[in-house]
Formats: sequence, C-alpha cells, structure tokens
Amino acid sequence: MGHQGPLYVLSSFSFNSVLIDPSCKFEEMSSIGSLVPREVVDRWEGFLFVVVSFFFLLLFLYAAIISKLLPPSNNAFLSAIQNDWYYCLLVPLTLPILYVAIYFHWLSMKLFKHA
Repeated sequence: MGHQGPLYVLSSFSFNSVLIDPSCKFEEMSSIGSLVPREVVDRWEGFLFVVVSFFFLLLFLYAAIISKLLPPSNNAFLSAIQNDWYYCLLVPLTLPILYVAIYFHWLSMKLFKHA
C-alpha cells in the first residue's frame, strides 16, 4: 500500500512544513539540496573560506610584522606577541625546504613520465 497524497515533512532548519512529491525517489532527494540549490551552498561555502583565510592572513601579518613596529604594550598577551620572533623567522627558514620539496616534486614527475 503506497502513500496516495502529498507528504508533509517538518524541515529541520526552518521549522516549516515542506511539500514532498510522493513519486520522487529517495536517490533523487538530498537533505538540503531539495530546499536550497547546490550552487548557492557552494557560493556561500567559498565565500566563508575566503573570509576565514583573509582573517588568518591578517592575524599572521600582525604577529610577524605589525606588532614589532608598535610601541611596547602593557597587555601581557600583546607583549608576548611583540617579543616572540618565531613567526618572523618562519617564512625565511621555510624557503630552503620549499626549494627541496619543489625539486623532489620535479624529480618524481620526471621518473613517472619516463617509467
């Protein structure tokens, strides 16, 4: 015995009932895709990724460069960031390792190409 009428389901994020066609197969339905187009979700996820990345870039620039140019602070946390030289040396010391990684990547591609 199949369901003869429309099926109403309570949406988990809007608390509104959503009309679902009973002839729709389970494989064709998705949890959020039937309510919000996937392109919109992808756009917002990408926007969030860019914003969070930009925030961490600004945080790194403050810790590595800007905090060293400011006058000494009475705040213990800001003073610790000003006196820490780890992040200032991190980028220059990473460059030789990056060069070695690029060389090994080139070597592995050559070996794979001629294998």
